[in-house]
Amino acid sequence: MVISGLSYQVIMEVSVDDAASILAPGVLDYVLRVGWATELPNEPTILSLTVWNDGTTLDLQSTAQELTGGANLESVNPFSAYLDAPVDYLGDWPGTVPTPPAV
Repeated sequence: MVISGLSYQVIMEVSVDDAASILAPGVLDYVLRVGWATELPNEPTILSLTVWNDGTTLDLQSTAQELTGGANLESVNPFSAYLDAPVDYLGDWPGTVPTPPAV
């Protein structure tokens, strides 16, 4: 979590052994929802995710854009996915911890 001025931001980092695993059906949605289910003193206004594979940051912004129907900004380095209005996609905060997808 990062607190900057009056806003709260959830910053998540995940490492994957296989870059394709984060794109398996339901996995990216699951990871974003786990971050949104984190209770903080105040509701976060931004949720960002960095996914690492072999020391490289994966660019998932276009995938997140499709998934959320546009609840994202343009890609913001160094993040893999950046949600500027997470409540638009993820609903009321804090969300419930989701069931892991069957992969």
